[in-house]
Amino acid sequence: PNGPLSLNIEAFVPVTTRSLVLLAMKLIVYVSIALVAILPAQGYPNGPPLAACGSMAPNPTKELGHGAPPMTTSPPFSVAIDVPCTGYEAGNKYKMTLKSTSRRFHIEGLFCQVRKHDGTSTTAVGTFSDFIPQTKAKALACTHPDGAVSHKVEDPVDMFEASWTAPLTPPNYDLRVFCTVVHETDEYWLKVPSGFFIPRTSNNNSCVHGRCMKTNTTAVCQCESGYRGANCDSGTYEDYFMEWVEKFEEWKEVFEVYQLTLDDDGHSGDHDDHDHDDHK
Repeated sequence: PNGPLSLNIEAFVPVTTRSLVLLAMKLIVYVSIALVAILPAQGYPNGPPLAACGSMAPNPTKELGHGAPPMTTSPPFSVAIDVPCTGYEAGNKYKMTLKSTSRRFHIEGLFCQVRKHDGTSTTAVGTFSDFIPQTKAKALACTHPDGAVSHKVEDPVDMFEASWTAPLTPPNYDLRVFCTVVHETDEYWLKVPSGFFIPRTSNNNSCVHGRCMKTNTTAVCQCESGYRGANCDSGTYEDYFMEWVEKFEEWKEVFEVYQLTLDDDGHSGDHDDHDHDDHK
C-alpha cells in the first residue's frame, strides 16, 4: 500500500469531480453573459411587440431592445402614399411605399401606421394589407386589427410596399403615414413621415384646369395658363381686366348717348327761349 504505484483514489476522485463541477459552472456563467450581450442586440427579429404601438419606438436599453436611442440625422428613407391631393375616399385602397434613398442604407426593420398629421395622436387610422415583399411583413393590431404593419423577419430590402385602406368613417383631420425604420440594430429612425393627405369633400373635389401638387405641408392646384383660383376654375387677372375694359367700352357708349340726349334737350330749350324773346 505504501509502494511507488499506490494511488489515493478516495482523495483523487472528489477533487476531480469538484474541478469538473466548477468548470461547468464557469461555462454556464460565460454562456449566459454572452447570450445577454448578443441576443438583445438583435432587437426584435420578428417585429415590435404590441406594447410599442403607442410610441412606435424600439426599447433603447440593451437588456430589452436595440441598445441605442433613435438617430437624429435626416432619415435616408422616404415614405409616400398615392392619395391624390383631392383626397382619399372612404373604403378605398391606396399604395404606401417605403424606400431607401441611399445605396448605403437598407430596410432591415419597419413599423408603420397612419395617424393624425401633426403626430399628436397615437390612434391608428385605416388598415394595411397586400405587402410586397409578402414574406417581409405582417399586420399588427394597433388600435384595431391590421392597424399597423411591421417586419416579420430580418431580411434587408431597399423598398417595401403595402396597401392602406381608408376607414369607412374618415376622421375630421388630415393624415400622414409614419414609419419607424431600422437599418441596423443601433441605427434606426423614429416616425419618418409621409406628406399629409385629406379626406375627399365637395370643397376639394377637383382641379378643373390644372393638376394637384402635394408637399409635406399643403396641397394646391397648379393652374394651366389662363386660369386661376383654388380649383383653377376661374380666368386669370388678365381675363378679368379685359372683361372690365369691355364693360368700360359699353358704359362709355351708354354715357355718350346719354350726353348727346342731354345736349339735344339743352339746345331745344335755348331755341324755345329765343322764340319767346322774339315774340316779346
